[in-house]
Amino acid sequence: MRLLFIFSFASLLLLTGCSSSATSADSVATKYKEPSATNINQSKLVVGRSWQLVELQGEPISMLPNQDQSMYFILQAESSLMNGYTGCNTMFGTYSLGSGQRIDFDQIASTKRACSDQKIKEFEYLQVFSSADSYRVRNGVLELNAGKRARIAVFKPIEF
Repeated sequence: MRLLFIFSFASLLLLTGCSSSATSADSVATKYKEPSATNINQSKLVVGRSWQLVELQGEPISMLPNQDQSMYFILQAESSLMNGYTGCNTMFGTYSLGSGQRIDFDQIASTKRACSDQKIKEFEYLQVFSSADSYRVRNGVLELNAGKRARIAVFKPIEF
């Protein structure tokens, strides 16, 4: 009798665990829907291109005389890797694009070269990638936004 009770209790635990896993998987599938045709077209415009920073938190950005190259980033299509330049250091990380023009940057890091003679807003630029949660391409310009369409950075496409 005791063995029957233990077996019944263990079976009940297994069934409960399986049913909650199915519910959890269903909620994940519901949360991440397939991107619409519009989102696919938008993501094709963003990925695989070099984007130069032209505006940061409402202020125009231009290259300084002693700066090596402009501040930019690239989203690699095949690997979901992001890399770029902060105006002083090389940066890299990962990204993912979701439905509704959602964007998520992760594991953003940079080299630590000292560039004290330059007045580059490197920290603020790197913060863009931890704050941005959506994007929009309008008239060939990329906007990274935080929250409800608060534009935090604007980029133009560049060729190297």
